[in-house]
Amino acid sequence: MKPIFQLILILLTLPGLAWSFTMNKDGLCFTNGTPELKRFGPMGELGSKKGVCQGMSGIVSAFHEHATFQASKAKMTYNEAMSAMSELRRYHSGGCSLKKKVKISGYSNLYDFCKAHKNLMMANAIDYNTDIAIREISWNLEEFLILQDAPIKTKLGRLNLHAKVESLRADLKQGRWPLLLYYSHVVAVHSVAKTSDKVVFEIYDSNYSTSIEYTIAYSSDGLPKSGQKMIWNTTPNRLTTACW
Repeated sequence: MKPIFQLILILLTLPGLAWSFTMNKDGLCFTNGTPELKRFGPMGELGSKKGVCQGMSGIVSAFHEHATFQASKAKMTYNEAMSAMSELRRYHSGGCSLKKKVKISGYSNLYDFCKAHKNLMMANAIDYNTDIAIREISWNLEEFLILQDAPIKTKLGRLNLHAKVESLRADLKQGRWPLLLYYSHVVAVHSVAKTSDKVVFEIYDSNYSTSIEYTIAYSSDGLPKSGQKMIWNTTPNRLTTACW
């Protein structure tokens, strides 16, 4: 077997690694902090400066978990698209069963739907950004404010970081796209690869126009290496909102 094919085979067999994500199919049609957000009132003005990363990541996650695209059907009207967005957010924010689906007619993927309903998507990104911050990130606020961007060096801190990594991996195994918070930024995790010395999360980061990686390096004792930064799992679930 030629070396290049051996490499491909090894990569394909890494646990949890997915190859289907592309920004022009699975991502949004605008990036975080776009000046266009200014058109949506005071919160949009703030979002254009500070970003709406958790709102954008939440929408991407919601579409992956609960949208069913029907490209052969007639395109949705604005009111139908608005209703679909409301349902998607309701199912996602409640951590509802993945069997709950919302039909997106007339489009084959999230990116195309976003281009056709860009104003609706930006308005929802602004609103969902605040919603997730209040109902999800606030649960981690005390620890977040204490640790912020400081490197983790204690055994307890390394154990805590490992628990966060495993929590994200568990959500992925259940078919979710969990939301990962690190200092001042939230991303959506769409796949993960684990080896003996690292865990690599493949993520949708609203700051970029391509999928990127976030890596946690591990020591021989089975815990994350000292000196890395804390992460948090802020994926919506039934503990923080109702699912119906």
